[in-house]
Amino acid sequence: MVNVSILFFATGFLTLGFALFVPAANSVVTVELFDHLLTYSSSDVFKVLGVVSLIFGLFYRYTESLLYSWRWSAMHWVCFLCLVITIWTLGILEQVWGAKMPLADLKNMDTNELSDRLDRIRVFYSRTLVLLVAMQLSCFLNLAVGAFHRNSQR
Repeated sequence: MVNVSILFFATGFLTLGFALFVPAANSVVTVELFDHLLTYSSSDVFKVLGVVSLIFGLFYRYTESLLYSWRWSAMHWVCFLCLVITIWTLGILEQVWGAKMPLADLKNMDTNELSDRLDRIRVFYSRTLVLLVAMQLSCFLNLAVGAFHRNSQR
C-alpha cells in the first residue's frame, strides 16, 4: 500500500505546479454560497489547494500510526482529488460559457436562458464543493476514531 502522505505530497506539488503554469491570468472561479457569489482567481485557488494538500501530507506523515483505517485515509485523498478536479472543471466551464455569452447576443439567442443554465450549473458545483469540503473532515474523524479505538483496547 502506498502511504497516503506520499499521495498528498505528490498532489500538492502537482497542484502548485498547475497553479503556476496552467491557469490564464484572467481566469476566475465563481462559487455561489448562501446567495453570495464568491469570485477568486483560479491561480490563487490552486495555490491554496496545493498548500492544503502539503499540510495534509504532513498531517498523515506524523499521525499515520494513530489513524484508525488506511481506507478512510485513501477516501480522504480521493475526495481531495475530486475537489481539485471539480474546481478545475468549474473554471473551464465558466470560461467556455463566458466566451459563448457574447455570441448569443450576436445570434439573437435568449441570453436569459444561457444565464439561467450557468446559474443552475454553478449551484450544482457549489453544492458539490460544499460536500467535498465537508468530506475533508474525514481525516480528523479517522484520527479521533483511531484514538478512541486504541484507548478502548487498553
